[in-house]
Amino acid sequence: MTTVTVNRSSGSKRSNGISKFVTAAVTWLIFYLVYLLSQKTRCDFDNYEYSIMPQTASVAAPKDNEEKHSSISGGATSSLSFPANEENNLFPGLVQSGDGWSMWDRKTALSLDGGKCEWLKFKSLTGASADMCVYPTIEDKYVSGSIEVIGRFKDCDSLVKMWNQVTPREDRLKPVSDYYFLEIGVNIGACLIDVLMSTNARIIGFEANPRNAAHATHTLMAQPKDIRDRVAFFPVGLGLVPSKGVIYEQPNNRGNSVVNAVVAGGLPPIPIVLERLDAILPPNSSIVVSAGSSSQLKLIKMDVQGFECNIMDGGPHIFEASRAIKTELTEYFLKQQGCSSTEMMSRLVKAGFPKNHDYGRKEKNNFDFEAIKS
Repeated sequence: MTTVTVNRSSGSKRSNGISKFVTAAVTWLIFYLVYLLSQKTRCDFDNYEYSIMPQTASVAAPKDNEEKHSSISGGATSSLSFPANEENNLFPGLVQSGDGWSMWDRKTALSLDGGKCEWLKFKSLTGASADMCVYPTIEDKYVSGSIEVIGRFKDCDSLVKMWNQVTPREDRLKPVSDYYFLEIGVNIGACLIDVLMSTNARIIGFEANPRNAAHATHTLMAQPKDIRDRVAFFPVGLGLVPSKGVIYEQPNNRGNSVVNAVVAGGLPPIPIVLERLDAILPPNSSIVVSAGSSSQLKLIKMDVQGFECNIMDGGPHIFEASRAIKTELTEYFLKQQGCSSTEMMSRLVKAGFPKNHDYGRKEKNNFDFEAIKS
């Protein structure tokens, strides 16, 4: 007779091991959820000082701002000190005001027009962190929603990588770069703050939607002065003809803000001012005076929901001067504005960008064009 011995203790050990693993996994998940919730803080009005003026409400940065942000790591540092108005010397030849518009003053945040900041901790690609003013996720499911879940907006990651490709290593070691990043369509500032915190770039930004622009300025005001002084921000739209227009926005996706074209189910239109890009960055500006590898303008990011052709036609020399570009081409939006992907590609090639570009996000009739000139 053969005797079969059953090792019950071995099965029991395996069972206990599985039980411990499940318990540990559940515990880790609970801690992670608590951590995510701890990153989400609503605007603490007791820590802010408001000054109400006609048509605007300005908000100063948190009272403990300088101390709170003095140890930011990554590409951004707090080592510079500019005399009064000296920060504008970082942007020689940049026209700072025109008919109905002006560059943001870097002193007070723009009015949220009845909206509010939901403050989250933004984490850049390089690991630097910053307080960021976003919309409630129900109002902005993509950009604000992404920052709430993962701390940043992944569409911006390639910009930091491209910047490092087109700037000399010795320049990246300086407190402030000699070179410029131009962002057309800042939205609430997810890419702007990522590049600002991850690199030493001088940044020129444009946002046509006043509500998005206000969120971006609240975020910038939460940063140390020397950090925001690297940004020249314009709450103005860009186009082919200086004019007044309107912008429509999608209720749950504020990045889908479209100039002079109705968004299905959208919110009421907001009046805006449009200016030509070359009126602000004229051909004789040292920022764009030369093209190719010697140009000071190293990278452009443009995402304006189909208005790209109008903007390029309002300043073609600027795109010729830039070393690299990342832009969205969406056939539906381009056709709304009297253009097309084919016509847009023709403009990009004429500006010197290679046809053998990299596709970032690519979907049917909707893709990101990412290209670096040789």
